[in-house]
Amino acid sequence: MTVRKTHTKSRRGCLACKRRHVKCDETKPRCAPCNRLDLDCTWPNPGGSASGEGVGQNASPTPSPSWSSNIPNTPDPHQHPSSEPPDLAIADLKLLHFWTLNTSLTCTSQTTLHTYQSVLVELGFKFPYLLRGILALSALHRATVYPSERKELMFKSSEHYDAAISAYLDALKNPDPATCAPVFALSGILYMHQLGMAQVQRPEDPIAAICSWIQVVRGVRAMIVPHWQRLIASEVAPIIAGAQGRGDIDKTVRTEVMQLMDMIDEHIENPEHRTSYVEAVNALNAIFVELRAFGERPPQDAVGLLMAWLASGVDERFVELLFAREQCTLVLMAYFAVLFQVKQSSWFIRGWPTWTLECVERQLSEELWKWIEWPRTMIRSE
Repeated sequence: MTVRKTHTKSRRGCLACKRRHVKCDETKPRCAPCNRLDLDCTWPNPGGSASGEGVGQNASPTPSPSWSSNIPNTPDPHQHPSSEPPDLAIADLKLLHFWTLNTSLTCTSQTTLHTYQSVLVELGFKFPYLLRGILALSALHRATVYPSERKELMFKSSEHYDAAISAYLDALKNPDPATCAPVFALSGILYMHQLGMAQVQRPEDPIAAICSWIQVVRGVRAMIVPHWQRLIASEVAPIIAGAQGRGDIDKTVRTEVMQLMDMIDEHIENPEHRTSYVEAVNALNAIFVELRAFGERPPQDAVGLLMAWLASGVDERFVELLFAREQCTLVLMAYFAVLFQVKQSSWFIRGWPTWTLECVERQLSEELWKWIEWPRTMIRSE
């Protein structure tokens, strides 16, 4: 039996970190996790109970038997309760409502809307980590719409995201055929959440952020490949179809991406590296062909194509080269930024084309600038 890794708690951590079940670095007056999320950082009373967070210090004493027996058993029908039952999480119900009416519509097109709007929620009731991911993305989306509620919503989003990503990583370590569908669905939601975080806190290094997405979206591949037939027959099959795109087009048509083959010939000598670059360019070219087949208005499902290149269009060697900021990988990231441009109408993608291109320009050597002329024109002309 696999032993679950224990979580090291801080007995002197702030109350916000305790509620979120995350490690507090105990920096006062404001710890690093609270500073990152702009949360109120409050600390427990040194003389109070650490586990009770000081709540019980002013609590009313337990009524003695001498007078509690005189309390009538039947509640007064005219008396309104002072609060909702503790098991009714109104804040989370609001987020679920917002998901149904708003966020789900931004994730997909009309053809697969029912899957996001209803099927994933129902699946989330069976697998709570998927529901956590849904609530995290909904809270983040709502925070971008209602700035006055941002602090509270970002707290909720972080709380649900932390729980979802922890369960997601555990599921990847212990793959189970029965969970491949919810884990696959969660990978896409976590991807959109990581994109959306930039809408409230712009990333200092977009390329580093993209590298972190790769770790999330590629992790699920090893789990779903052995159970692919089961997955395409599951509740999430419509999402897979959207990410795969159309099957009636010739994906070998050359687009502007194919000029990068000349860059490979000029600058990549290592045979193994050349193979990785060629595969990455061919996969990226196929996605551009796919998007152009949709014309001026690609569907929301096209977001899945952005995820597909990072998840399966590049091999492990290319990922390692990107992590090392090998110069030619940066050129490909400039072309990847053009894919963002196609779907910038989605709230969680807004700004990413420009941020990614600017990051490439800061880090790319001058001798390779000629290879990013087309991405610069496409992104800056909008």
